[in-house]
Amino acid sequence: MVNYAQFSQIPLTAQIPISINGFRCFALVDTGSTITVASQSFSRRIGVTKLHQASASHAVALGGNEVQMAGAAFVSFAIGSFKLMHRVHFTENECTPEGPRDYSIVLGNDLLSQLPQFSIDYIRSMFHMGEDVLPIGNRHITCNPEVLDVNVLEESVVSAKNESFISCSMPTTAVVSNAGYLIRSQCLTQKSLLTAPLLVKSKNFRILVTNPTDFAVTLPPGTKAAEAIELCEDEIKSI
Repeated sequence: MVNYAQFSQIPLTAQIPISINGFRCFALVDTGSTITVASQSFSRRIGVTKLHQASASHAVALGGNEVQMAGAAFVSFAIGSFKLMHRVHFTENECTPEGPRDYSIVLGNDLLSQLPQFSIDYIRSMFHMGEDVLPIGNRHITCNPEVLDVNVLEESVVSAKNESFISCSMPTTAVVSNAGYLIRSQCLTQKSLLTAPLLVKSKNFRILVTNPTDFAVTLPPGTKAAEAIELCEDEIKSI
């Protein structure tokens, strides 16, 4: 896939606003893709804790380049008023672009074929699907959520078969102090630990960590415990 080229005007990208497992993001409508695919790092942002075996070990991208698959998982999609559960394949490395016209996931024909009849109005930059009309392209972006690392603030021990509140922090920026963030990703599963979802509006806070194993786990300072996803203004008002 060619993401960028030299144009007199920025070309329209067929990306639409959707929600996956309650996480708002942008998705590329790609009728040239057989499967729906995203990066493995994105799976953690939408709360996927375990990947299952993918239908193939790799996919073939533009130019015949092989893209290695980390696994697959079923997630919940909300596209306009239409909702469905669908399997997403996750790649080992990043597979979507970064920048002002970025998107988090590619919607392939396996998912698009399940949607109500749809069409793209390139002149008006609209995606028509059934009774829904969604904006497409970067001119309509109103919320591009920021994702920050949540790190353990001080050495902490989570006892066996127990729960503990762990002191954590996020980067100290003006954005963090003014925005609301949702902590829901699981970054401690390799240590057999689970973190509870949490809404925060401060740089320092505590998260609840569960240890279901028979042995204690020590978390050194700086350990990445989770990721915090910025909430848009309308999402904060609805809480």
